[in-house]
Amino acid sequence: HTVGMWLERDKIVAALLQIPENRVTAIYNKSAKTLPFKANIEASDGYLFGENMAEEVMEYGCRFKVDWVGGQKTGFFIDQRENRKLLAQYASGRSVLNMFCYTGGFSFAAMQGGAIQVHSVDASAKAIEWTNENVALNFPGDTRHEAFVADAFDFMNDIRNKYDLIILDPPAFAKHRNALSQALQGYKRLNAKAFQQTRPGGRSHSRTGGAHPAPAFPTSRPPCQHLPSRGRIPERTGFVRSITYFTLFQDLEFFRI
Repeated sequence: HTVGMWLERDKIVAALLQIPENRVTAIYNKSAKTLPFKANIEASDGYLFGENMAEEVMEYGCRFKVDWVGGQKTGFFIDQRENRKLLAQYASGRSVLNMFCYTGGFSFAAMQGGAIQVHSVDASAKAIEWTNENVALNFPGDTRHEAFVADAFDFMNDIRNKYDLIILDPPAFAKHRNALSQALQGYKRLNAKAFQQTRPGGRSHSRTGGAHPAPAFPTSRPPCQHLPSRGRIPERTGFVRSITYFTLFQDLEFFRI
């Protein structure tokens, strides 16, 4: 995302190639759309080392097709690995809704964890295509899973009491600091809608992403303050796993990545 890193890309490649046992097989530069436009740099995406290879990764027993060329960012959000593993612990016997599912990572964690029903939703038809391909890789013929192309707010308008675990992992609402205030309002609206629609005794698992997510922490509570609510903080984890828990409803637990 920075001009400095882009200018030093050859040194970065050289450093990565020092990793022993030839573990690095390809390095792909994906800077063209992320560098500041004012820098006036004609950057292009492409391989800095190696070439196109098998696009599949394994995570805790699940296989994922990854399109790092055409997909979002790296094509697979590895930083959510431990959060997906944690989610599986809460999925047993639950009906799960995974909003903004992308390639289905949280959906498959829920299925691994014993969810009785998992619905994956994304506004991108391509994302739903990838999700269905990954379902076929990991759970062929499993009728617990369905995927839908739909706008998140529209889909959640009429789902009351259908799900007792809702996952919100939206794309960044704030691409730059000037958009942060409006982005926080969007996160609040989204989470409030999920809280209202979740079954009593259910959970909401929510993430705020982007380059400027930190100020969203103190605003995680207001969406529910106008609703009758009380509860406990079931767990609080540190920065490594990047999760903070809040309870926002009576009998509804919410944890924020």
